Amino acid sequence: MDSGQAGIFDIQKYRIPDADSVSDSSDTDTEWYYACCDITESGEEAGVLDGGVVSRTGMGDGAYGVYKAVNGQEQVVGVKIVFIKS
Repeated sequence: MDSGQAGIFDIQKYRIPDADSVSDSSDTDTEWYYACCDITESGEEAGVLDGGVVSRTGMGDGAYGVYKAVNGQEQVVGVKIVFIKS
């Protein structure tokens, strides 16, 4: 399934609400996924949730250039996703 969303998340908070999930199926929609959908389906089409940000992409998943900036300790300090080429 292509949800048409892109997100950037702190790995320590990624999908935390799913920690008690009894299903091992990757097809199962979760509270965390629904929280992302609520944000991207809003009038703003993007927003912040605990530990990350999510945005509607418009054309689907996986078709965009992604760039990162790292500091001296190789920690990611910035991310840029190019949704539209000019």
